[in-house]
Amino acid sequence: MFVAKKLGVTVTHRFLEKEEWYCLVRWAKSEGDPYVVKEIRQEHVFYFKALLVNKNWTKNTKNEKVSWNSIREVKVSAGQNNRIEYNYDFDEEPKTIVVLRSGTRNKKRLENDLELNQAYQGPLPISKEKYKDITDLCRGGIIPARYHDFYLNLPHIHASNLTRVESDSEED
Repeated sequence: MFVAKKLGVTVTHRFLEKEEWYCLVRWAKSEGDPYVVKEIRQEHVFYFKALLVNKNWTKNTKNEKVSWNSIREVKVSAGQNNRIEYNYDFDEEPKTIVVLRSGTRNKKRLENDLELNQAYQGPLPISKEKYKDITDLCRGGIIPARYHDFYLNLPHIHASNLTRVESDSEED
């Protein structure tokens, strides 16, 4: 509290309601147009990593390793959807990655691979420790009663059984 007063920050002593989070994010910018916030449900989250299997994402047409974190510009043309042009610097000539080599077998595989699957088959579990904290907040009246059914029915498991989110780093 002392730090907040010293910095001139207002401290709010309650949780934001679920409906208020979208407004908070939408109006987070101080200049320009507000952010566009689109609500989604868990069934609208898809597993895209399966589409990357059996595709070339590591070497360009000159057999050079692609450093994805260093790329400054990317270009994909509608007529050549199996190629990606990229630059590490805006002044250099673009380099090309052929993601899927042409050929009948690869074309059929590409058509079959376009089916998206949901990322999660059910609600994601939280740790038992978090669940206990949430139930304490419900019992203490901190979380409004209208949300208790949702929070008290969250699936929960021991923290050691929670799997880490897969990394999208270049080391995969």
